[in-house]
Amino acid sequence: MPNNFQSESAVGAERRQFDRRRVLESGVIITAEGRIDCQVVDFSPGGVCVRPVEPLPTSPGPIQFQFARIGVFDSQIRWRDGDAAGLGFAKSPDDIADRCRVLLEPTTVAS
Repeated sequence: MPNNFQSESAVGAERRQFDRRRVLESGVIITAEGRIDCQVVDFSPGGVCVRPVEPLPTSPGPIQFQFARIGVFDSQIRWRDGDAAGLGFAKSPDDIADRCRVLLEPTTVAS
């Protein structure tokens, strides 16, 4: 299946490889120190932007990210900014897109 979420070009300082989709999902960040609940701000096959309810650990290391409805993904913390953080997925974007199809499908409103 071709990955239609890759951006054609970067504009200015924008370096994202994939288009992001705003979602309303809860999640859990699982670290060696424990579990941290979070709200998912947006999602792409490359990673998620989250707002954790407590600070993330400062030590780099493998983590897991659990979407409430979908499952657990091996991840890493890519960036932090105030109360938000970016997590990157360890699996290929095509694998993530396939597992998270429900988040990537366009929503329709019944008339």
